[in-house]
Amino acid sequence: MKFLSFSILLMILHFTTYSQTIDTAGYIRGEMHSSDDSLVGYFKFDHTFGQNGQSVWYKKDLQTTKTKRFQTYKYDYFTSDSLYMELFEVMPYGFGEIRVMVPRVINGPIQLFYFPHSTPFAIIQPKNEPYLIKTANWKKRVSYRKFKRDMREVLGESSLVYKQIEQETLKYDDIPMIVRLANMNADESTIQDYIAHKKSAATSTN
Repeated sequence: MKFLSFSILLMILHFTTYSQTIDTAGYIRGEMHSSDDSLVGYFKFDHTFGQNGQSVWYKKDLQTTKTKRFQTYKYDYFTSDSLYMELFEVMPYGFGEIRVMVPRVINGPIQLFYFPHSTPFAIIQPKNEPYLIKTANWKKRVSYRKFKRDMREVLGESSLVYKQIEQETLKYDDIPMIVRLANMNADESTIQDYIAHKKSAATSTN
């Protein structure tokens, strides 16, 4: 039951966080940070992306009518009371990558970020790959086709969680729980409890 509750909570968190960050019609109070600059005030993030990335509108306070518009790639991360976003390369464009602010949904030694957009410039849309991971040595989108390879680099071959990925009992759609289990250094019993619950839930929905 604890796994079901966590899964539902995580799904709610995904969409609530994304709604607050990208689709809001209002401004969010927070701070934008880069290595040599910071900006405090109210920010409104665009939900459309061009070759220069993502636009954001800034006001020093809500009473002023004066706004400033700039691209989010000028900063490294955004913080507010309940929200953290970080700059990621999310989609190819020309000879480079489009960079936008992506919401973090799980914090810890392995941080999980959630970006549900596909590539708008592709004629044939690839498989949706909404999960991006950051560790001390790794920061990028998790590939659906190279899922095992990516998770081996993130978790290490000796990880108990990775062994279940190798056996295909944990798959791409399980990434939120994979990150959660890895961050808590889950033992074999806890991992098997989750897998048993997952199989039971799948059977009940068929």
